[in-house]
Amino acid sequence: PLCANRWKGCHCKKGDCRTSQCPCWAAGRECDPDICHCAASEFADAGCEACMPKWGGGEEYCMPCDGGAAAAKADVEAAVPCRNMGLLLREHKPLLLGPSQVAGWGLFSHGSIERQELVTEYVGELVSHEEADRRGQVYDRRACTYLFNLNAAQVVDACPKGNMSRFANHSDKANCDTKIMTVRGDQHIGLYAKERIGRGEEIFFNYRWDEAIREKHGFEAGRGGPRKRLREGGGAAG
Repeated sequence: PLCANRWKGCHCKKGDCRTSQCPCWAAGRECDPDICHCAASEFADAGCEACMPKWGGGEEYCMPCDGGAAAAKADVEAAVPCRNMGLLLREHKPLLLGPSQVAGWGLFSHGSIERQELVTEYVGELVSHEEADRRGQVYDRRACTYLFNLNAAQVVDACPKGNMSRFANHSDKANCDTKIMTVRGDQHIGLYAKERIGRGEEIFFNYRWDEAIREKHGFEAGRGGPRKRLREGGGAAG
């Protein structure tokens, strides 16, 4: 018999999987093509099982088969209108680095990004909170750190390894939210657009500093500032 606590997925109509009506999105989970009965379930019918991104295949969704990798990938993309699989399929937006008017380098959109679309994933080395506290003391002296609380046991440290998302600066009036999503049992940090972002606009999210850190760094409401540990995880920022 199936476990009573097993996640049952969703039965959303096409286009509803990134709204509060979707139980997966509301629970901080991406739709799973193996259990959901929304448009994500069509993913499995688009090609052979090798096309399923079980191993985090990045841009390579399909292994060579009778139809060819390129044809199978095209079939997959055409058949997956579910809007809540961005992290699973690594549907990151093209981004650019450039000098920021806030602090040091900043992250900028290469093209327009629509509201609620996935911008990118915040990635790095997974460390314990104890290790994050130790590293934080070193990073604090540099006044530039990239620690982000993932859950009660782990912190993402994008300083030794990460991607372009670590250059996104802080703002009280950020144009992006961070949301911790469960993707096939693993937790990931997604950066989502709160509003439409135009081409060339700088990407900001709210680090959710406490008052002590804000006062220490003379932070003014609505303005950016130097990066400071810790960026808090847990639901959407803002």
